Amino acid sequence: MKNKTLKIFALFLVILFVLPTAISCANNEPAVNDQTTDGQGTDTTATVAYTLNGAAISEYTVVYSESGLDFNKRAAEYISREIESATGVTLQVKLDTETADTGKEILVGITNRDADAFNVEEFEDVFKFASVTKGDSVLLYGEEYMIAGAAYDLVKKLSESKDVTVPGDLTVGEPVFEDANNVIFIIGDGMGFNSLKFGAELYADNAYPLSENISGYHQYIVADRLPHKAQSYTHSLDSDITDSAAGGTALATGYKTYNDVIALNGDLEEVKSLTELAYELGKKTAVLTTDDQYGATPSAFSAHTLSRDDDDEIIMQQFVSSFTTVTGLVRDPAAAIRKTLDNIGDSEKGIFVMYEEAHIDKASHDNNRSRFYTAYTRLNTALRTFLEFMMYNPDTVIILTADHETGGIKLNENTGKYGYTDDGHTQVNVPFYAIGKGTEVIDGKTYDNTGVSKFAARIMGVENFGDPTLSELTDKTGEEKMTADEINAIAIKRVKVFRDYGKK
Repeated sequence: MKNKTLKIFALFLVILFVLPTAISCANNEPAVNDQTTDGQGTDTTATVAYTLNGAAISEYTVVYSESGLDFNKRAAEYISREIESATGVTLQVKLDTETADTGKEILVGITNRDADAFNVEEFEDVFKFASVTKGDSVLLYGEEYMIAGAAYDLVKKLSESKDVTVPGDLTVGEPVFEDANNVIFIIGDGMGFNSLKFGAELYADNAYPLSENISGYHQYIVADRLPHKAQSYTHSLDSDITDSAAGGTALATGYKTYNDVIALNGDLEEVKSLTELAYELGKKTAVLTTDDQYGATPSAFSAHTLSRDDDDEIIMQQFVSSFTTVTGLVRDPAAAIRKTLDNIGDSEKGIFVMYEEAHIDKASHDNNRSRFYTAYTRLNTALRTFLEFMMYNPDTVIILTADHETGGIKLNENTGKYGYTDDGHTQVNVPFYAIGKGTEVIDGKTYDNTGVSKFAARIMGVENFGDPTLSELTDKTGEEKMTADEINAIAIKRVKVFRDYGKK
């Protein structure tokens, strides 16, 4: 009995330890924990299938320069992070001045390497990027945020083919946008077409030098770069000249309302905002502004009140809201925007962000050029930051518009310079610019400001958003301006409601 027990135990050991090894050897398969190293102890097992110009991706170092206002640094870090995610191997990221040439390098932007020797002056398109192989190194190039496009393109190609060759001749590429999952809605409060021209002129004249160290590129002329351009008219239900409450409501909800009213329609009923719509669609949302959080424009995207002056009610509604986070008094847009995008940018169903630069309006009320220029540059900094996000997330649409123009900015024919002619709001049309898949349809058209909101909703896949009584007037062709008779018909229909509101 004892011998039989020993034999059974011995057989058990054979099955447990010897047989699996024998089967593995017979099938000529390596053990699970086998590793391949590069002679210096670095595990390269996971990189065998990923090559760049015929070399294992693990042989490369990512090198960037300090130029480019940190766009290059973030692009380098993105490449390393995404390649690690795809291959399991972390590529070192180094500043060009802190390391000697390591041989095989992915050079991000113009560095101090000899491989950078090509003519970039011929490459000035603000929505294109380039790549080229020089020696053993691959150079990625793009102005400002477009270096992000070059980084995304390389990572995407590696993830799709696992074997990428970058030609020795300069190859120019451009982002390929995808169906929108993310919508960024930017409002320049008080920003007309001439506001943008005025800001660009002040920049060219170096009238108010900025503290940021900029190097030879028009960093603060960004708004007019957006490729698809339309315009909108801005009157409210009770005035040819809107205020920010009625203008913001039209942009937020697709409904006209009366000056002073926040996100209520002409019958003074609450109407859904784009922020609320996005939340219903499962998107993460945020509202950012350089104004107080209870300012008229951010309030239109986050509250519903009879008066823009109901500060306590607005703050309470924002505080208890489940659909959005409101951040006011933004002074460093790049920091605030990146923090927000870090918090919500990975949402599976996408994001909706409204960002307002409020001080174009405030400075223009005072005809203060210096403060206007600060606000203008801050708007453009915000745009650059959102465009960088877009290059890494091509399923994004960015819309730029305004609630109204402030200051009556015009060209002085005698001096050839732009300047103020008023200190209030005006009724001139304002920009409606966009970039992203599907935004080309707006080119050259004129929309009611409610049509801008309806367009944003359609980008999110929702038709029939906003006021149905305006559908024939603004949606029939997508561009028709309401006649005076049509405006009066709506006003007369609602005049009793407005008069009753005025008594409250």
